[in-house]
This record gives sequence, C-alpha cells and structure tokens, in this order.
Amino acid sequence: MIAMILRKPNLLFFLSSLLLFSCSGSNEGMRVEKKTLEGRIKDLDSSYKLILPRSIDDGAVSCTSYFEGCLSAQIFQLQKLDLIAIEYESHAQAEKAARRINGYVLENWAFDDVTGEPVLEKILKKLDAKKP
Repeated sequence: MIAMILRKPNLLFFLSSLLLFSCSGSNEGMRVEKKTLEGRIKDLDSSYKLILPRSIDDGAVSCTSYFEGCLSAQIFQLQKLDLIAIEYESHAQAEKAARRINGYVLENWAFDDVTGEPVLEKILKKLDAKKP
C-alpha cells in the first residue's frame, strides 16, 4: 500500500497537504502581547507614549471598570489624545467589550475613548482594528 502511494506523487502531495493545511478547529484569533501592540502603534505614530499614573490612586485605569476577561488596562497617548487599551483573555471577550463600550477591537484588545476622535480612529484603522 505504501509503495503504491509513493508511486503516485499526486496522491502523496494531496495527503501531505491535508496534514499541513488542515484546520485546528479553533476559530479564536491570535493573542497580541502588549509590547507587540506598543511596537505597532509606535511604527504608525512617533508621538506615542504610555501614560503611567503617579500613584496607584492617581488616575489608574482598572479592569474593574470593564468587563469579564479583562487582564489589564493601559492608557496610551497619541498626538496628545488619550486612548484606553484593554487587554482580554480572548478575542471573543474583547469584541463583546468593544461592542458594549462602542469602541474598537484588535485580536484580544478593546479600545475605549476612540469613537468621535478622527485621529485615533484613523490610527486604529491602520492597525486593522475594527468596530464590532
């Protein structure tokens, strides 16, 4: 049987293609790490800054302000405009949150305080972030 398969290159190609390109069964999007996201934003806008609070009580963004699955919340500043980026465990959770806050979603990140700010909307669209 194996000798017969090896003699027929089209069949061997077909079987190996099935193994290499078969679906994993997961429709979950890729996770984007914070450093990767920051690098992509910096490439698009050199004015990028990560805003850190002076103290824990001073203007920190917390996951308690957002929805289930939130891992972290950051404030990014682009062209002197604040953008809140919320990291979620999964794309589905980020998309659900973005829908509820009328924001944008990119993989496992939701973005708040964007809608109505053309500069921020333009940058997020360049990152391929979408309105859910």
